[in-house]
Amino acid sequence: MADVIVIGAGAAGLAAARELHERGVAVTVLEARDRVGGRAMTSFDVAPHPVELGAEFVHGENVATWSWIERFGLGTIDDANQPVFVTYAEERLWSAGDSARRSNATAIWRPEARARREAQEGGPDRSVADALKAWTDYWPAKPSDDDLRLLRNAFAELHAADIEDVGIAGMLEATYEGDGEHTHYRLADGYSALLERAAEGVDIRFGAVVERIAWSSKGVTVHTRDSRFQAGQAIVTLPLGVLQAGDVEFDPPLPAEKQAAIEALGAGNIGKIVLRFRERFWNEDFSFLLTTLPTQLWWRPGEGRPDGAPVLTAFFGGRDANCFGEMPDGEAINHALRDLEAMYGRELAPLVEDARVVIWGNDPYTKMGYSHVPTGGAGSRDALALPVQATLFFAGEATNRVRPATVHGAIESGVRAAREALEAR
Repeated sequence: MADVIVIGAGAAGLAAARELHERGVAVTVLEARDRVGGRAMTSFDVAPHPVELGAEFVHGENVATWSWIERFGLGTIDDANQPVFVTYAEERLWSAGDSARRSNATAIWRPEARARREAQEGGPDRSVADALKAWTDYWPAKPSDDDLRLLRNAFAELHAADIEDVGIAGMLEATYEGDGEHTHYRLADGYSALLERAAEGVDIRFGAVVERIAWSSKGVTVHTRDSRFQAGQAIVTLPLGVLQAGDVEFDPPLPAEKQAAIEALGAGNIGKIVLRFRERFWNEDFSFLLTTLPTQLWWRPGEGRPDGAPVLTAFFGGRDANCFGEMPDGEAINHALRDLEAMYGRELAPLVEDARVVIWGNDPYTKMGYSHVPTGGAGSRDALALPVQATLFFAGEATNRVRPATVHGAIESGVRAAREALEAR
């Protein structure tokens, strides 16, 4: 019998399990999939180099992920750490320099800065959409329809939710303080390689789909489809989307305060469409291409690699992700191609050699991309993170108020939950 059961082998679960394992605690990890990583998943067959289908970047030079990167001797691709943005708007591609000189370019990325000023002045908690309507001084020049669409798309891919769905107060809790500059590094061997190294030496049971967690002050019994496991404590790293869906029964039910926190948060959707082409048709003068189109944001996953293949990734969130998630893969791929054809003015279907569509909201073991805080939900991440008695502990990006929606935030939450469990033993 394990001392602690960890539910989920994503970044949070592996961080918790490693912390306990290295302190001599008998720990068993139950993972529904046949792999570790959760929402981090690398493809090794789209290109001669790794291509991320889930988490893509290490965001910042000071984040917790670096402790694993350095410990396991892994390398990074640093070219995207000084991101170059180009823009598609008004039916044309704008170079990086021209994009920066557009009159409303800065405003597209700065609703959080304006919201912080309003909060300091004692303004109300309201949706970002409602706030933008009230901020008559927000735009340097009268915004065009394309300016508004660029802002909506930039916000949706950053927050996995639309401006109508995110509240100011909860958004401002996520300061990412201490992470460093807004830099972006890729893992040379892919995120899956990092998390597989983190899993080494840990007892992980794959294909263990948890259905019920019976708990009391005396311990837990975790029921999967095929087995049951007992321990003194459990660390739950189930994604918020799974908790909200009620796919796992807690017996007895979680306290009302915990359930209220689950319901108060938002489980946003994120998707990717990865396309490999026979040849390049784009200028390699960008790290990111922000668009007014449903595919929202494009980048080059081979950027900075000597063997970089002609591959583009579309990254999109919120309602656009939901729309793509309702399409068959072939239709979603065709929509992405039409967006690229509109931007580059040429037929591209004959150049496509391979494609992948991943909509994380459709994944049965996540049911989401990453979390956000709707209006009135401030404080809910902290409430979700609180232990229940000395038996149940909670981790995952949705429990990290300061660093949600990131791998490093999930790692931090796992370490925190493991230490809470140790202190309560």
